[in-house]
Amino acid sequence: MIYKFKINKKGILDMKIIKTNLKEKGITLIALVITIIIILILAGISIMTLTGENGLINKTISAKEENEMSAAKEELKLAIESLKVNYYEENANVTMRDYILNNEDAIEEALGNGSDVEVNGQDLEYQNFKFELDEEGNLTQIESKAFDPTEWDKTAADYSCFYWESDDSNNEGYGTVIGYKSKIDNYTVLRFPSRCTKIEFKGINGTDNYADGLTVDQSRAFTNNILKVEIPSTVSIIGEDAFGSSFSVVSHSFNKVNTFKIENGVKIIGEDAFCQLEGLTNITIPDSVTSIGQHAFTYCKNLKNIKLSSNLTSIGREAFRACSSLTSIVIPNSVTSIGDACFWYCDNLTKIYIPQTVTLKKREIGDPYGIFLGCPDSLQIYTDAKNAQSIWEGKWNWNGTLDLTVDYNTTLEQYKAL
Repeated sequence: MIYKFKINKKGILDMKIIKTNLKEKGITLIALVITIIIILILAGISIMTLTGENGLINKTISAKEENEMSAAKEELKLAIESLKVNYYEENANVTMRDYILNNEDAIEEALGNGSDVEVNGQDLEYQNFKFELDEEGNLTQIESKAFDPTEWDKTAADYSCFYWESDDSNNEGYGTVIGYKSKIDNYTVLRFPSRCTKIEFKGINGTDNYADGLTVDQSRAFTNNILKVEIPSTVSIIGEDAFGSSFSVVSHSFNKVNTFKIENGVKIIGEDAFCQLEGLTNITIPDSVTSIGQHAFTYCKNLKNIKLSSNLTSIGREAFRACSSLTSIVIPNSVTSIGDACFWYCDNLTKIYIPQTVTLKKREIGDPYGIFLGCPDSLQIYTDAKNAQSIWEGKWNWNGTLDLTVDYNTTLEQYKAL
């Protein structure tokens, strides 16, 4: 909304509300860019300048979506503000977030444009965008539009760039990528097509070869120009060695990737899935993920930040072993098990939050599989497990020689404020 003030002839201040349509601005922007594109073509500018990964056309599409997202967010935010007034007047005996989520009809009425708002858990879906509310009722996160396979595939890599476990559409392996052909060498941004439901790195029938005779190691070599990977919501499993390389594999893959964009849909991150990816610095695990396999991020030595799924239940053995740039991590309240040696030799890990939901194993002094073996003396563990302190104490040790010192009185919110 834009407010315009004017003093009339009687000296009275008039206020006029002007509603600016951000979507119309997006359309105007696109028309302008298309005009520029035509001029550039007439001037002899190359097609790649227009259609490449960072070309004007792709940037225009991104600008349009960002504009639509901003418009949707602003409209929803204004509608929510009107509900907040009612919340304080009614002295509602629930959190602001729950009050808003329980008044879907009131939000739609406040929007006043005939649009639907859908409540999904703690999320609001509006204009094909997903918004997350914090406890105070603020919009804290936005996801892209609902997944559209047709739109997604317009910029995805062609099927012929991959080895598929099966070419029979009736076979379970039809959607499983198991390797990469030389064509993949032309990509710096790799977007998997929506046909893909599972990603692994392996040969056929238990061998190290593909049908055309190429070996798995040769296939790995084609992936090292890739800087970014985009995974569609059709993928449910990021399987064994999907992007990383296990200890037994000499030839590494995806060496230069620093960004993984993973859509909601993935449920399992398998063994060695991201192992030894030296270019990886940050990653967000979508909330659809429920388990992380052993060695999944082992030796990702430049991984500084990782946001785990809020629905994660288990973290496998040595999952974050030797992630030497990791300084802090939050284990979600949904997690019930953490595997042996999970944070071995994370020698810069200084703080971690672990929920009371985690079941601890008995750890003797000198146990070689202590979760924090090799971590620094400055490591501080926080938890809100004061009621379980007597159960936790003495069950694990932090470096193989000393018992853990744990702050048992810190909530997750207090931890985040540290």
